[in-house]
Parts: sequence; structure tokens; C-alpha cells
Amino acid sequence: MSKPLMSEILKGTEEALKLADSQDVSKLHDFLFAEPGKPMLFVGNGGMQGHYASMLYEQYVGIGKSTTPFMLRSISDEVLRSCRCLLMSDGGNNIDIKDATKRMAEVNLENTGGFTCHDSPKNILLKKLNKDHVFVFPHELDGGPGMNGFISVTKQFYRDALFYKAFTGKSASEQLKVDLEPTHCYQYELNNSDEPLTPLSSIQHFLVLHGGYGEPSAHYLESVLAESGTVSAQMTDYRNFCHGRFIFASNHTRHQKKNHTLSESDAAVILLVSPEEEKIATNIRKTAPNADWQVLPNEAPIITIKTNFDNPLAAIDLHIKVSAFVADLCENHHGNNPFSPKNYSGIKKQYPKGGLRW
Repeated sequence: MSKPLMSEILKGTEEALKLADSQDVSKLHDFLFAEPGKPMLFVGNGGMQGHYASMLYEQYVGIGKSTTPFMLRSISDEVLRSCRCLLMSDGGNNIDIKDATKRMAEVNLENTGGFTCHDSPKNILLKKLNKDHVFVFPHELDGGPGMNGFISVTKQFYRDALFYKAFTGKSASEQLKVDLEPTHCYQYELNNSDEPLTPLSSIQHFLVLHGGYGEPSAHYLESVLAESGTVSAQMTDYRNFCHGRFIFASNHTRHQKKNHTLSESDAAVILLVSPEEEKIATNIRKTAPNADWQVLPNEAPIITIKTNFDNPLAAIDLHIKVSAFVADLCENHHGNNPFSPKNYSGIKKQYPKGGLRW
């Protein structure tokens, strides 16, 4: 049975947000706010990465950090004892989350919790951790029962809305307007030129610029574009782009001042913009008054994805719009479905993962 397109699954975004807002998150809230003086580690892989949760933690509680089970190995036992930890896994049965759970149960059981979607007896979070600290939020999202894809789609909105409610006590679905029309989600244009617009199908690399609220979406863009085998991407905050990364964009843009044979731009800049980044995003696109310099060439392809929220809802709003962009880019310009991408190597995820030595 063929899997649905990512754009089709995205139509369940409102359902995912409403489902999250119907859940009781009071126990999760209590765990997250229990000891504000201690930093919190949010440990997860892929669709369960904790970038948004850690951002919320830093807004309302204290220092938070998103990391993976594999990277957790480089943190000493002594430091782990000084932290709190939330292990995040859809089903709790991957080898990496199993190892991370066993270690945290031995090192700091009292301050370790679990965030999961399945209450299966095989779920390591339920087997090894204090059950009062394991928070189970079941769902049947992303294509319906038994329809798991190569990437998470609406499940991510569900997860983020759960954390938003747990941290703020508010419902995301009542405040966010979901509009998945691509032309309403992103604007594609040349920086400052009337030349023909470079086809999106010609873009092979994206430079993703973000601020604090855009960071979760930037991680998602880098991940899903690479995992779907469509194009590559690098992410950076606006300040580090100004540190010199703009040279890459300039050198991969077709323009008259360049003495090389690039006939078509093959890179584009994605601007993730909340009100916090409005001014720097505008300045990056300007030409100096005397026209002797500019950060980006006039012919540089620019994609702007914008939110009017100036609070943590901005991150979810950007994520929804970024997902609509990804579906449009992959399906309509590169002929690829991120939910079930082309995989010419034939390698399954389980093969390289099996090389881990725990």
C-alpha cells in the first residue's frame, strides 16, 4: 500500500493541535516545574527531539538543553546527577533510548522522567523509571493506524502543543490559525532584482537563518531535507550568518560581478522571521547607500517564512509554515515525498544503527 503525500498528512494539523489541547498535562507540568534551580536535559532522537521543549523550559523555568541519547554518553555521571532529565521516545524500544534510560535509572532515577506515546509492556521508560514520572500521550496521527512514515509530520505539532500547554496552561489550537496554502506560508523572490526567478528545482542547498523562536524549525528543515534525500541545508542564527557565512550564499548566486561560469544560482537563503528578527532580516537584504557593498547579491534567491507571534507560539506557527514549504518544495519541485522518500541505496535505518556499541 503506497503511503500518502506529506501534504496530505499535513491536513491533519488542526486535529493534532486539538488532540494535544484535550489532554491532561498537569502531571507533566508538575515535573517540569519541580526544581527550577536545576538544568533540564531533553533527550530524544528524530521526531522526538526536544528543541522546542528546551526553549520553553528556558522561557519559564531555567536552563534547558536538547540532546540525543548518543550524545548523552559524553556527559559524566557527576554532571547528570546535578541535572533533571526528560527522556523522550515514541515507543521506548530503540536501542539508544534503552541505554539512556538504563543509565539515567542508575545515575539519577529521582530526577528522571519519560515522555512517550505508547504504554506497551516493552516500553523501557515504563519498565525502568518511576511510573509517576512517565507521561504517556497516545495518538493515532501521521497517516492513521499502522501508517508510520520515514519522518514525523503532525506528531511533532501534537508533541509541541502538549509542551506548550504544560508550560503555559494555554491551548495552542485556540490561538493558531492553520493555513497550509504554500503561497500563504512562504514568499519566494530574488533579493532585489527583476531577473527571472531561479526555479526552486535548481536549488540544491539552503542556508537557514533563525532567531530563538525559529531554532526548532531550523533544526527540522536541516533534518527533513537531508533525510528525504532532497537537498542539503545548513542552519545558523542571524548573527553568525553576518560573521561570514554570507560568503557561501554570494559564491553560489548567479550575478554579473562574479568571474566564474555559474549560470544558475544553486543556493537559496531561508529567513525565519518573528518580530524579534524583523530588523536584521531586513538589513541583510539591503545594499549600502553608496552601493559599494551588500550582504547578499541582488540575484540571491530568498525564501521568507514569517510569524507575527512574539512569544513561544511563534515556534509552532513557523514549524507549520516550514512544513508546508517542505511539502511543496519536495513534492512539486523535486518529485519526492518526504514521508516516503526515494532511497536508491536501499539501506534501512536499522542497519547503520546496529553498528552502535552500547
